[in-house]
Amino acid sequence: MRVSSLLLIIAILLAGSVVTLTADVTGEPPNLIGEWKAVYLETDSKDLGYEVNETPVRTVFIETQNGRIIEGYKDYVWTEGAFSRRLQEQFLGIIADDNKTLYLNDYSSGIAFGEITGPDTITVYYLHQFTVTGKKDPAVAVADYVRVS
Repeated sequence: MRVSSLLLIIAILLAGSVVTLTADVTGEPPNLIGEWKAVYLETDSKDLGYEVNETPVRTVFIETQNGRIIEGYKDYVWTEGAFSRRLQEQFLGIIADDNKTLYLNDYSSGIAFGEITGPDTITVYYLHQFTVTGKKDPAVAVADYVRVS
């Protein structure tokens, strides 16, 4: 086989790969509406310390989705010293063009980045500088969620 024929075959194969990759990226974003329960939570902060919770009581409700934009709230119990109460913290989010990456913005305290790891699974990486009570306490967390409805 001549070099020019081999180069033509390689170019056709590469073009096919680019078309396939582009089709996956530009497809419809996944529908994320529903109730999502945390199945794993790991956190660390300056003042509250490190914690691993294999059965956390945290739920995310994604109530609306318009194209790539999602909106909902997180439902959980926040404990900080003597302060402890159930919170429903609203957020806005956007699904990236790759249909796998999430960017989330809490209305009150932090931001998060996520990965859609399956049709009913999401991993979220969370960052904040201030707690929900307004106390400065830089923190990070990772949580795995599964859709329950």
